[in-house]
Amino acid sequence: MAKVAKVVGLDLEQVELGTSAKFWKLARAWRKEKTISRAELERRLASEQPGGKAARRKKLTA
Repeated sequence: MAKVAKVVGLDLEQVELGTSAKFWKLARAWRKEKTISRAELERRLASEQPGGKAARRKKLTA
């Protein structure tokens, strides 16, 4: 017997992912990974921007 669900507003990819055992296995693994705060994310991204600390370090050592 097939399952029937309301999928109004969802595209094909969303429906396929929502029913994919492989996707949910990956999602469970992602949820167990260590997280960082938004402030830490922004700090890391800023340091990777041209002119940021990481860029200056690379320029000095090149």
